[in-house]
Amino acid sequence: MTDHTPSTGLRFRILGDLRVEGVDGPLSLTSHRQRATLVMLLLAANREVAVDRLAQAIWDESPPLTARDQIQICVSMLRKRFAQSGVAASIVTGTVGYSIRVDPDALDALVFERLTTCARRALEQGQRARAERDFHAAVGLWPAGGNFPTGSQVLDSIAAAMTEKRLTATEEWAAVRLGGGEPDGVVPILVDLVAQHPLRERLCGLLMRALHRSGRRAEALEVYRTCRAVLVDELGIEPGEELRRVQQQIIADTPTTSTPPRVPVPRHDAAGVGELSIALSAEDKVLLVLRLLSGDLTVDEAAGTYRQPEGAIELWQRQFLDGGRVGLTEQAEPGGPQRERSQRERSQRERDLSDRVADLTSALGEAHVELRSWKRKALAGDQHLRLAT
Repeated sequence: MTDHTPSTGLRFRILGDLRVEGVDGPLSLTSHRQRATLVMLLLAANREVAVDRLAQAIWDESPPLTARDQIQICVSMLRKRFAQSGVAASIVTGTVGYSIRVDPDALDALVFERLTTCARRALEQGQRARAERDFHAAVGLWPAGGNFPTGSQVLDSIAAAMTEKRLTATEEWAAVRLGGGEPDGVVPILVDLVAQHPLRERLCGLLMRALHRSGRRAEALEVYRTCRAVLVDELGIEPGEELRRVQQQIIADTPTTSTPPRVPVPRHDAAGVGELSIALSAEDKVLLVLRLLSGDLTVDEAAGTYRQPEGAIELWQRQFLDGGRVGLTEQAEPGGPQRERSQRERSQRERDLSDRVADLTSALGEAHVELRSWKRKALAGDQHLRLAT
């Protein structure tokens, strides 16, 4: 069987940071335009990236008239730096842009995709030890900190999508390890991630399971109380069914299960890096919609963060406003004439609710910001926050 463990030959790192290894050590890339250009080329390794796309990543929708010339200068400087440092890669001029030719084993993003794909296939085939090893190797490619280029909508969206991939892989690794009865090494990693992403219920549930299996039952229940408090305070919702089930199992002191979800094998898009589309539960959809209505996310940001089609996210928002949590309950789609009638009725409801969605989204966003500002001022003045009933 082929070994998919990453070798020490990585020359390009873009997971959480941008780092290029030359013969004598890492290259110092301080120019934002050079860093942004290189990241976009590496994300589409061995594929051509249009100059317009590169310009959008650097200047958003307002590139200067000299954008094409400036990008050409960036590419020229990168080629020169690569040649001087002995970097085994070349940037090729194409018909509409540029591409970087790089060995797939030399780019951490491609190694990450290969490892996670192999891990999921191994899990489907019942090879738990193999899956755990590949997931662990994939997660290990990410640095503890990072300095990924941001500053434009394109780069910010890419950074959010990459973070989501890291969290998903970490959750899958932790679930596999816990499923094998091995909580060792899981707790410290999950503690850090839960602190960074307190609204991510699956992370909280995995940490609760790991603590419980390590004999730290009281701490596991404290994680639940903290997670619930954040959800109620920030979004006004209770934890989902899965997290509540884990809590009840810990209270009863019964073994908690940790079955990894079935995740589809990623497809590769034009950028050359796989993008997963994961089925969301009704509870996850509610959380997503409430973040939209509170102004915490835009539809575009939600699509990148949750890796869902924008059209589906907009539909869930309308369904929620139409029927609340029940409106997002997963139901079987009827067939034949009934399905066509259902689709026509849904389309009519969507048209009728479009103005209502816009008004409510704006009002809730403004109310959310105003409420949080009010609470901060009250706490800063050591006053008691009293809500009128």
